[in-house]
Parts: sequence; structure tokens; C-alpha cells
Amino acid sequence: MIVGCGRVGSTVAMTLAREGHQVTIVDHEARSFQRRLDPEFPGTKILGNAMDEDVLIRAGVEQADVLVTLTNGDNRNIMIAQVAREKFRVPLVLARIVDSLRAAAFRELGIETVDQTSIMTNHMRRAILGGANDEALAEASVRE
Repeated sequence: MIVGCGRVGSTVAMTLAREGHQVTIVDHEARSFQRRLDPEFPGTKILGNAMDEDVLIRAGVEQADVLVTLTNGDNRNIMIAQVAREKFRVPLVLARIVDSLRAAAFRELGIETVDQTSIMTNHMRRAILGGANDEALAEASVRE
């Protein structure tokens, strides 16, 4: 299950669906599905606010193996992730977080986060330095 049909969410959904995975994507705007998803998207599209537990249930959260929340809001992503993990016991829950400090705090609470700011910073550093200090970079990525 993917929450958020923006650029990242729609790309992840299309990629996984093309690989043969059963994918459900949830977004609160119908035009996100029209604008971002291939018309031949073989998965399920659910229109609604994923912070509403009824929407998550309608989307199949109770049977989900994975929930990835990729909306533009850190607070929204963490709230959806916590509900999926704590209430619905989804085995793997990932939350996209922009704010590095929040990402670290949420990881301490046991929620797996993808900290896009640190990822981009590390990638740009590697590109600028031409791969120099890869050991230091790898060590920093593990700490984050």
C-alpha cells in the first residue's frame, strides 16, 4: 500500500505493479491519479484521506504486507505510519520525512524513515567530491 500519488508515490506504485506486485495507492485528490498514474495502472486506486482509518481499511491496510507513506507532509506521514504499525500491525512501514531532525526522532521511536534531505545531501557530496571519502560517507549514512 502506498499513500500519496505524487511524483515519488506514483513512480514507486508503477514500478512495483510492473514487477507483478499487488499495489494499492491512496490519495485525497482524484486528479493525482489522472495526472501521475499510467492509465493502464493495474493496481487499486483509493480516493480519500489516509489519516482516516476507514479509508485505510477500505484500501486494505489490514491485509497489507507493506505500507509506504509518501505525502508532502512529515506530520501526516508519521501519523499514518504510526497508525499502520501500531493499530493495524502492518509488518513493514516506511515514512518519507523531509526534516532530518524529525527523521532521527521517529527512528528512535522505532518507525523506519526515509530521510530525503540526508539522502540528497550525501548524493550531492559524493558527486561534488567524485567519490572521495566513500568510507566516511558510508559511515555517516549508517548513523543517519
